[in-house]
Amino acid sequence: FRVVLNQRNKIVDSMQVIDNQTLSGSFVSSAWAKERHLSFALKSNLKYTIDFKDNKKQVAYLTFDISKTHELLLKVALSPVSEKNALDNMQAEIPHWDFDKTRTEAAAAWSKYLDRIKIEGGTADERTVFYTALYHALIHPSVQQDRNGEFRGMDGATHRAQGFTYHSTFSLWDTYRAAHPLFTVVCPEKVPDFINTFLDDFDRVGHLPVWSLGANETWCMIGNHAIPVIADAYLKGIGGFDAERALRAMISTVERDTLGMKAYREHGYIPADVESESVSKTLEYAYDDACIARMAQAMGRDLVYETFIRRSQNWKNLFNPATGFFQAKANETFLEPFEPREVNAHFTEGNAWQYAFAVQHDIEGLIEMHGGRARFEAKLDSFFAADSRTTGRDQVDITGLIGQYAHGNEPSHHIAYLYNYVGKPEKTQRLLRQIMQNFYKNAPDGLIGNEDCGQMSAWFVLSSLGFYPTNPCGNSEQEGFSLFKNADVNDELIKIQKTARPNARVMTWKMRTASFQDSTEQKFKIVPMPFVSKGAKFFKDKQMIEISCADKDAHLYYVKKSEDGRIDTFDYRDPFEISESVQIAAFAFKNTVASMGYATFIKSTRDYDISLATPPAPQYSGSSPQALVDGVRGSAAWQLGGWQGFEGTDLVAVVDLKKPTAFHRLALSCVEDQNAWIFPPSEIQFLTSDDGVHFSEIGKNLPKIGQNTEGSKVHEFEFLKNAKARFIKIIARSLTPIPSWHKGAGGKGWIFADEILID
Repeated sequence: FRVVLNQRNKIVDSMQVIDNQTLSGSFVSSAWAKERHLSFALKSNLKYTIDFKDNKKQVAYLTFDISKTHELLLKVALSPVSEKNALDNMQAEIPHWDFDKTRTEAAAAWSKYLDRIKIEGGTADERTVFYTALYHALIHPSVQQDRNGEFRGMDGATHRAQGFTYHSTFSLWDTYRAAHPLFTVVCPEKVPDFINTFLDDFDRVGHLPVWSLGANETWCMIGNHAIPVIADAYLKGIGGFDAERALRAMISTVERDTLGMKAYREHGYIPADVESESVSKTLEYAYDDACIARMAQAMGRDLVYETFIRRSQNWKNLFNPATGFFQAKANETFLEPFEPREVNAHFTEGNAWQYAFAVQHDIEGLIEMHGGRARFEAKLDSFFAADSRTTGRDQVDITGLIGQYAHGNEPSHHIAYLYNYVGKPEKTQRLLRQIMQNFYKNAPDGLIGNEDCGQMSAWFVLSSLGFYPTNPCGNSEQEGFSLFKNADVNDELIKIQKTARPNARVMTWKMRTASFQDSTEQKFKIVPMPFVSKGAKFFKDKQMIEISCADKDAHLYYVKKSEDGRIDTFDYRDPFEISESVQIAAFAFKNTVASMGYATFIKSTRDYDISLATPPAPQYSGSSPQALVDGVRGSAAWQLGGWQGFEGTDLVAVVDLKKPTAFHRLALSCVEDQNAWIFPPSEIQFLTSDDGVHFSEIGKNLPKIGQNTEGSKVHEFEFLKNAKARFIKIIARSLTPIPSWHKGAGGKGWIFADEILID
């Protein structure tokens, strides 16, 4: 029997032989959680001899004498604090050697929760899938403290829980949608423990958890979705936590300046050139703001409510009325080219289609933005009927497709229910039946996507009962389609309701909850920010500027500041021309409400033209090839979109200087991030020509490529030579196939370039 401590772990202690039947040890893992402490104790029913294969006692081989018995029993206990606590946990939880008793006790512990929902009807497979799903949904969050109440906090220190049980493994971006609302139904007594854990984390590190694992914040997803979990519990009347303390923690968390939140507050959205995944983050932050607003309203905190209900409408500032999608925006301009099926750095595990309905808190407002119920229904129809192929980056999470609906990932989970909002529940019911029957099977591979700590299964549990929280923050659930004849949930019978659709069964259950409409009160509605619908930030000679607003009834004004400092104010009527660098502030007014957007337009002093033999990948187009010679450099944060990205192909660019020009230095600026398969070119050739047809090589640069380097860094690969030419060609060779020393061996390497430097 082998015991290994150094399997992907940083050792903090060696193994300790306590006696000839007991072994303990401690280690720190540094992977998903950067510093996860874990201690263990192992006890056997037989005596063993031990052989350590290394001086550090990190690998042990245990040999047991089984000549007199055919039964070897092992007990293992864990602790986040110490080996002593692990031994104490073992003694408290399994003091005996009765295997059958332990198995029976474990089954009884699970039955205590699984029996809280009793279903009748359905097929045998459907019932098996249901209880398997309920089991999956209840595995996490997990207890992260010892029997004596000690736990390792988010500050890395040991603490003792007072009045609650500390938990971890909160996949909140996933689970706030259905798993946590399910907990309020099945095990409401657990919810205060979760929330008090959040508040303890806040006290230790100054923010509520995002995705916590083993007393570590992993930051692996977006949003601040401990907030809807807290607000949902409060609005449903679940106590056991200090609501005032919780509200303060919620507000403090969203007032931080990290992860684009400062830009979100200042701009009313996150600009794409400030933070990656800007569209998804803007929508998720707006949802969290709505949850703060609803909880504050219920607590009688009117000023907080008014502040955050207005801010929760920031989703409107990324809605492009010309396309009907939320799009990335920078310099008050929606980025082009735009393809709604494209998976790129502006979205989190999805694309514009899958985030097109991510306004769970203001569905009525979204319907209004689309032009009414008929048009919103048509948008839903297009979504479920669209080509299921995606473009751009390969995203393994996008699975279980019906059109562009991706049931294998969370942003889509509420969308089938939105037909209820346009008076077409039969379409919701048809889709739900299709999803439940096709994407949940009684088989080892029975899920269509990542379980994500129970969210996939929680969707099935709630949906198969006939209801689902489209807005998982204290709202009455939307009705759907039930697989079962009857269900008893914590002794409350869910009753059958007949529908107009033959053979459809809908279960209704009145939730004990403070109910709010999925819309915003008229007096608190904001005017969407005006945006530049025509005009590039960098231009040559002159260009036309067009200003628009998603609210067609808004009146537009703009203020123009010229290079000489002159400031002029105009009532916007028609597009206007600029021929110099200017700054423009645009205003949208409706009734007594106003919004403002600010844009800068810079006239280029470089009269260069550029052409590319192979276009960059659409999701990394850097706006246009001209970005390679506009004088504006990309940062090491390549996700912000300032770079031209070429996957598995060479970069071949020709720069036309318009006339023969002397130079002494040529260079190509590239970014390297090997964890993202972005490498320096394997070779860069510099060529010149006087006619643009016949080119001669004048030199090369052979970049040195380190193996498995960490982090993102910008390089300038240069060539020094006094020369004169009109045309300059740069050929950067792709490191494709990726070499064997890299984890992406055999795949396609990326080149990310932003500037061709000519001095």
